[in-house]
Amino acid sequence: MTTKKDIFLYLFLFAVTWLLTVYFGRLNLFENILQYNFVIQLLPIIAYVAIYYYLKNKKRFSKFLDLDFKQLNYTILYERPLKIKERYAFLDVLNYVGYNSLWRLIQYKNYTKRYFKVINENGYEFELIVTVIQTWKDKFKYRIEDTIRILH
Repeated sequence: MTTKKDIFLYLFLFAVTWLLTVYFGRLNLFENILQYNFVIQLLPIIAYVAIYYYLKNKKRFSKFLDLDFKQLNYTILYERPLKIKERYAFLDVLNYVGYNSLWRLIQYKNYTKRYFKVINENGYEFELIVTVIQTWKDKFKYRIEDTIRILH
């Protein structure tokens, strides 16, 4: 769940990254070699992306979706963010280009895909790839993208 504290933290992190990038650009540690200055300016941006994804992947949505999954006769065993390989398997290019990505930023507070391992009432285990959407009114929507039964 994204809270006002999370939004403030992301904005603060962005401001610090921007200030560090500008500061490192004015430092000119290596006057003759421009490529080193460029690399030093990229360090805060790389750190920003790493911290942003770390904070985003720490979030857990299972407590908000537990009741909805119980209505589908699923019990959540665990949840995790998608691995890089799984992200690219479910990559939808049109969602990351132009109008769709901008509209998603305006329309939703949080939009992410998660991996859930669940068990149904018959004792069968399933792997679910679920798109979780948090609206600005703090309501949660979800869409099950893929279901795989685990055979023992």
